[in-house]
Amino acid sequence: MSLDADRLLAPLRREVGLPPVAESYGNWESSGLDGHTVGHALSGAALMSAVTDDPRPRAMVERLVQGAVECRDALGTGYGGGIPGVRLWQRVAAGVSLRTRS
Repeated sequence: MSLDADRLLAPLRREVGLPPVAESYGNWESSGLDGHTVGHALSGAALMSAVTDDPRPRAMVERLVQGAVECRDALGTGYGGGIPGVRLWQRVAAGVSLRTRS
């Protein structure tokens, strides 16, 4: 619950061209796996919301889902991640091995 939703969503916003609201977290969130942590935070908040009476996890779930949907809609392709350049998924869709460079 100590994570900032806007910082978690920052890589997604960047990749779809939306203006920044907050700076992205460092480490994995700024080195190629950008946007990775938002999924973990969403899962954790959803589980907490299901088993506690604390309203904060539910608010976090709603904020993260709202932000991810906004990013997905802005891109217009159905993709909603923060991996830079989206090239990884283009390669997967094209059936190109992830072990080779092309």
